[in-house]
Amino acid sequence: MSQPPDGTGNSGAPHEMPTQLAGAAVPPPPPPPGQPPQAPPPPPPVPGQPPQAQPPTPGQAPPPPPPAPGQPPAPGQPHYGYPAPGYGYPQQPPVQGGPNPYAQQPPYGYPQQPQSAQPPTQPMQQQGWSGSPYGQPQQPPYPAPSGGRLSGGKLAALIAGVVAAVLVVGGGAYLLTSGGNPKPVAKGGGSGNGGDNAPHNAQGKVAWTVPAPTVTKQQNIAPTPGMWFSGDDVVKQTPTGVTAYDLASGQQHWTVPSPEGGTCDAANDIVNNKVAVQYGTHCENLMVVDASTGKLAWNKPLGFPDGTLTDYTDMAISGDVVAVTADQRTVSFQASTGKPLWHSNDGSDAHDKGFAGGSQMVEVYYNGGDQEKNNHVSLIDPMTGKPKWTWDAPAGTEVVSVISVNPVVVGIGAGNTLITDVWDVDGGRLAGKVSLGGGGSEGKYAIHCPANQMTPCNNVVVSGNTLYMATSEHSGSSAGTTNNEIAAFDLSSGSSKWLSKSADAPMQLVSADGNSVIAYQKSSFEKAGKVIKVDPSSGALSTYTTFDDSTAQQEGDLDSAGLDDSDFGWHNNILAISVSQVYSGNTEKYLVGALH
Repeated sequence: MSQPPDGTGNSGAPHEMPTQLAGAAVPPPPPPPGQPPQAPPPPPPVPGQPPQAQPPTPGQAPPPPPPAPGQPPAPGQPHYGYPAPGYGYPQQPPVQGGPNPYAQQPPYGYPQQPQSAQPPTQPMQQQGWSGSPYGQPQQPPYPAPSGGRLSGGKLAALIAGVVAAVLVVGGGAYLLTSGGNPKPVAKGGGSGNGGDNAPHNAQGKVAWTVPAPTVTKQQNIAPTPGMWFSGDDVVKQTPTGVTAYDLASGQQHWTVPSPEGGTCDAANDIVNNKVAVQYGTHCENLMVVDASTGKLAWNKPLGFPDGTLTDYTDMAISGDVVAVTADQRTVSFQASTGKPLWHSNDGSDAHDKGFAGGSQMVEVYYNGGDQEKNNHVSLIDPMTGKPKWTWDAPAGTEVVSVISVNPVVVGIGAGNTLITDVWDVDGGRLAGKVSLGGGGSEGKYAIHCPANQMTPCNNVVVSGNTLYMATSEHSGSSAGTTNNEIAAFDLSSGSSKWLSKSADAPMQLVSADGNSVIAYQKSSFEKAGKVIKVDPSSGALSTYTTFDDSTAQQEGDLDSAGLDDSDFGWHNNILAISVSQVYSGNTEKYLVGALH
């Protein structure tokens, strides 16, 4: 098909779509006799021992793409799906002058009594890969208090550069991952909101934390990418399931354990209170959790043919549909029931690269054998997989990421797998183009996107027709200091709107709506951070919440995973920070925590 070299619109040529309605090609496996429909049969055997991988070091280049079908992962690549068992409860920070916060932590599975001595932390039982079911919590899930509310995560382990963020649109919160794709977050039947209508404290501190689990050397990495908001809860993927915590207090409301093995990839969005997470010894299964009830809605095998590399997937949820692509194959399910919908055609020349979900579902695919060429972007009907419109990327470019689904904004690589440009292709026509300049996403702007998935990207947010990006860190006005700025661009024209001034320390872009842009000014070892509001019309900075220096060290430990592995969320005027993967060697102290 022909395409104008400047990418100004759809070529109008017919497209061979990579999906078709569900049928005999990928039949759903029947439930075992006598078993409830949602219970999956034992996973198919996968030959070979999973290779070990070392955690990436700061400044390390993105990992290589997944191996070709039938080939084992390349040396040094992580092989997921082998996490250790569950763990437990939020830890309250000490009052100023109190006991050492790191000398005493609550044992996994028990809530901490505020300001009282705690028994030593119990590490998770260390287990290696055996092929047998494991991953159950050491203690039974903590029941919701009588009369209490039951309401209320993308695989960062496979890529360097996935973290989260929150965006407020139409009354719902939007999650960005220090990877930061705008993610619509359903309000979940609660009274939660993006922030401005919630009580605001000009002074804050670390309110609560949950210790990170212990990861064995054999396991190496435990993926925990998912973090969402539902009502007044933060819902966090753990290595062994999904857990909801009260965002203000840290009280655990419910836990849904993985039916078998550990958790793996997860859809970035929570839609209609549904959270979709892969799990299993080889990530071969899918479960959907209803965050409004804290119950497992359904679970089943993905249904890919034996040998499909389900460790390397891209998945999204939108409307009532979950779509998962792996190893040039795609399946989809009705999110409410688990009913199979549409799937890929093995005989097609078109192959999915990935999906982005939330308020709309966007599909990125390519024709032929080279995923860096002949790329296309389609807005699809989630229930049928059929395109509403399709845009063809011009020759010499690759669609690297989806930055927003409404409007549809994509990251483009021109002769480079890194993002060099951000283009608005909403409606199947190219509107504004924003160039990132020399070095692309490794240059002037600190955009971080996954290497082999469409979402999420961090430090970049779209609100209406405005693109917001954080600039890269540079030397500050004082010796030994660094800072950065927030930049805004008009997506309709690609022109610059404004560049903010620098803050006292580097800022992480967290969220944006029509009223304000939220950034987190990072803490140092002794100096706590701040929540900064940026005026969307002028770029003027104002301090919204200053955190207390008494919890600065805990704050630093919450953010110790860095830009690629930390997730930031803003909801109900509370800042939540979590890690998207946990390494062996206890390099991360906390799994999740909140500041307000």
